[in-house]
Amino acid sequence: MENNSLVKKLVTILDAIIGKKLSKSNKILFGIDLYWLIIGKRLSLLIDHYYLTQQEFSNLIRKLKTLNSNLIGLSLNDDFNFILISEYFEELKNFKDLRIIDCSPSLKSSELIKNESDIVSNFKEEFSKLVKSSEESKDLILPFEEIQQAFVVSITGYLLNYPVIYYNDNTGDSNYLDNCLNGVDLNVYKFIAKLWSSEYLITSFSIPNSLETDNLSQAIEKWKLNLENFDLNLKLDEGKGWNFLLIRKLSNWIKFVY
Repeated sequence: MENNSLVKKLVTILDAIIGKKLSKSNKILFGIDLYWLIIGKRLSLLIDHYYLTQQEFSNLIRKLKTLNSNLIGLSLNDDFNFILISEYFEELKNFKDLRIIDCSPSLKSSELIKNESDIVSNFKEEFSKLVKSSEESKDLILPFEEIQQAFVVSITGYLLNYPVIYYNDNTGDSNYLDNCLNGVDLNVYKFIAKLWSSEYLITSFSIPNSLETDNLSQAIEKWKLNLENFDLNLKLDEGKGWNFLLIRKLSNWIKFVY
C-alpha cells in the first residue's frame, strides 16, 4: 500500500473513533506516527496526541490489527496507552541488556545502578506484574496503582525501546517530576524518517554525557545500529537535563516530555 493511501486510511480510522475531538492537522500527525508502527519502522508508540478512553483505545487497536496483526495494545489505568509490536513485547520479558540510571533528586548526580541491586530486582518484579496482567486480560489493561510510582518512568522507557532507562524515587504530587538532572549536559539522540519530503521524529533518547563511558556507550551503539537497520537517520544534539523527565499534567492525563 502506498504511503499516502495508508496514512489517509489511518486518518480515516481516527476520524471514525475520535471525530472532531482532535484537529485535522493533529490527526494527520497521529496517523503518521501510527504509519511508522504499521510498516515496522518503530517497535512501540506511547500515544500522546490525544487522551483516548479505554473504549476508543480498544476500537483503535481492533482497526489497526486489520492492517498489521502483530500489534498489541497495552494500557496503564487510562493514563498511558502504548501500541507495540508483539514480538518486541515478548523480547522485553527476558530483560536482556537491562541498564538503569538512578536520577532521584536525593542524589548529587545520576549514576548507573548495579545489576544486583534491589532497584533492578524491584523493576523486574514490577514489569512482571505488567506481563502477568497482559496475559490474563484480553484488552491488556493493567490498573496503574498496581505499579509503584517510582517505576513508571522506568517502565515507560523500557517499553519505548530506550537503550538505558531511568529510575526516580520521587513520588510527590507536584506537576513536575523532580530529579538530579537539572542543568546537566545531555547528549540527545534523535532518529528521523522521511515522508513526503519532510522529516519526522521516530524516537529520541537523552543521556548525561558524563555517563557515556564504556558500558553505556556499547549499549547505545547497539541501539543505534538496530535503528539504522530500519533506514532511519541519526541526529545528535545537546540538551539540558531539566527537560528530560519533565511531566506535565494536561487536563486529566499525563504527557512525558523528552
